[in-house]
Amino acid sequence: MGSDNYTKKEEVHHTNNVHGRDSEGHTFEVIFLVFQAFLIIIFGLWVEYDTNTSNTELSNTTNIQPYYLYFNNISVMIFFGFGFLMSFLRRYAYSATGYTLLISALVVEWSIPIWGVVKALTDHVNIVDYSYHVGIEALLQALFCAAAVMISFGAILGKVTPSQLLLVGIIEPVLYFLNLYIGTFLVEAFDSGGGMFIHTFGAYYGLSLCLFVTNQHTISSKDNTSSYTNDLTAMAGTIFLWIMWPSFNAAVMPLGDSQLRAIINTLLSLTSSTVSTFIFSKLLRHKFDMVHVQNSTLAGGVVMGVVAAWDISIAGAMSCGFVAGAVSVTGYVIISPLMCRKLNLQDVCGIHNLHGMPGVIGSLVSIFASIKAVKQISRYGTDEFEFLFPAGNEQASRQAAAFFITLGIAIVGGLVTGFLMKMVGKLNHLHPGDWFNDSLFWEIPSDYYVVQGRETEVKEDERKEKVK
Repeated sequence: MGSDNYTKKEEVHHTNNVHGRDSEGHTFEVIFLVFQAFLIIIFGLWVEYDTNTSNTELSNTTNIQPYYLYFNNISVMIFFGFGFLMSFLRRYAYSATGYTLLISALVVEWSIPIWGVVKALTDHVNIVDYSYHVGIEALLQALFCAAAVMISFGAILGKVTPSQLLLVGIIEPVLYFLNLYIGTFLVEAFDSGGGMFIHTFGAYYGLSLCLFVTNQHTISSKDNTSSYTNDLTAMAGTIFLWIMWPSFNAAVMPLGDSQLRAIINTLLSLTSSTVSTFIFSKLLRHKFDMVHVQNSTLAGGVVMGVVAAWDISIAGAMSCGFVAGAVSVTGYVIISPLMCRKLNLQDVCGIHNLHGMPGVIGSLVSIFASIKAVKQISRYGTDEFEFLFPAGNEQASRQAAAFFITLGIAIVGGLVTGFLMKMVGKLNHLHPGDWFNDSLFWEIPSDYYVVQGRETEVKEDERKEKVK
């Protein structure tokens, strides 16, 4: 009987959602259609296949095979790993996985011509007369950008409309590649697997967006929670990300010692952060917390993002991973609740703990590691050293400069985008019952409201009514 009463309550809310769905009108479809048409025109006029076998190794069509394996692994990380990792919310799994697929696809398309502009600038050619040739390098860079956008998405998960998310998917890649261009080509900083330019940037961009979509209703929402089944699907995303992460950090490194170090350092940093996660989760919570296992175990991959290809010693990589795991768990237990209470930053997925702080640690490690590396040039081949330390003796100061530039562009860019996102949100104001729910924008299955834990709440409400 309690279940029937609950179903009626939910049906009323669902009916309201069905009617409220039209308040956004066709804004999303129209904007997406126009932007997709724009991209098709750009590709038709400006983008061609890369058939020049005289290019560098990474874009050389005769060397696709080894890089395609990395490309394939990273694709799994973006489209499967991130999507399923964010499926932990009990009523937002359709949106988490569906929006990850859609927005990542958009970002990959949008990133290719933007990367073409970056290449034109670095090659000092006239963009008007320039025809960009797409190779495997462009596809990898597009996936890296999608990773940054998905990291930002994690902070605002469940609190935005499709149109708002589309706006982020259009603006963030422009800022991402602007920061990449400044940091890599102008400042000459080095970043093996995006610890600085992907993870740190995506995290603090996303946290800036949070300021505009957090309120007491989102913080107190009963649906901002997981279920047993959702936690298992999220754990599947974690495992795929964990397995594939060495590919993420090694993909654009030169074949040989640099790539091998990136793989070894990343894997052993991940194993160490996994051990650290379980230790500190039990220490701080007295029981293992699945949120920590889903996220903090991956911190070792993030902290190695900048320095993975450098000779920091295997023990150094493991130490970094262990510290990153401990800091990440501490973030979930102490720092995130504090940020929510004091700064009104409701970081839904905890991207600050998984990507932000480990990314900062990795960036700081790169500053000190580069000071040591320039005194040990004999550890590297001549060409390898020039690739890994493009600024030579000034590498430490360049790493520091790029780090602060990244934070600046991410935070300011996120604040501007957040303001625009809030304006777009007025087209369809989400009501308290709409947050962290699929029902407003998705056709839902018949068992949507049969979610573990809710029947217990209903029976408790009924018991209280009887007492009255």
